[in-house]
Amino acid sequence: RPRYNIAPTTEIDVVILVDKGRELVRMRWGMVPYWWKKSLKEMPATFNARADGVADKPMFRDSFRRRRRCIIPASGFYEWTGPKTDRQPWYFTSPSGEPLAFAGLWDTWRDPESGDAVKSCTIVVTEANLFMKDYHDRMPVVLAEKDFASWLAGEAGVEVLRPAPEDVLQAWQVSKRVNKAPKLDEPDDDATLIEPIENRLL
Repeated sequence: RPRYNIAPTTEIDVVILVDKGRELVRMRWGMVPYWWKKSLKEMPATFNARADGVADKPMFRDSFRRRRRCIIPASGFYEWTGPKTDRQPWYFTSPSGEPLAFAGLWDTWRDPESGDAVKSCTIVVTEANLFMKDYHDRMPVVLAEKDFASWLAGEAGVEVLRPAPEDVLQAWQVSKRVNKAPKLDEPDDDATLIEPIENRLL
C-alpha cells in the first residue's frame, strides 16, 4: 500500500540482486551490520550513510565491499527548514512523476537474544546539488537508470554516489503533521501529507 510518513527503524521496500535477477524485499530502515554484538536498542542511527565514508567506515564498508548493494524506490522524501522549535517540512519528488531510486546498502544481522535474522538497509547520502542547498547540505544519492545494474552488482564504486542533476527534483511545503512519526493508535500516514499546503487547510 502507499505510505506517506515512513520513520527510521520501520520496514521499507528494497530492491536487491539475487541469482534469478532483481527482487523486491522488505527490510528494516537503519542498517545493522552482521558483526553487531549488542541489542537493537543500542544501535546508533544508521538510516543514512555518507557517500564519502561508505568505503571506509566500519558500519558500512563490509556491505559496500561485499556487494551488498540495494536500490530503495520512493515517490519522494521530506526535508525540513527553519528553527528547531518550528520546523517546516518540504516534500521532494520527481517533476516527471517517476519513482526516485536511492542508492543503498544492506546486511543481515542475527539477534543474539532471539536468534532471528534481521535484514536491514541504509540510504546513501551525498553533498547537495545547487537546488537542494536551499533546503539542506546533503541529499539522497538518486541513481540514474544506467547505473542500476552496475551498482547492484558491485561493479560501480563511489564515482556514482554523486549529487543528482539540477532537474531531478521539485519541492513544495507540506503540512506540519508530517513532523509526527506514525503510531499504531494515531497513524498520520495519508495522501494529504504530500499535498502543497497552499491548496488546503492545515
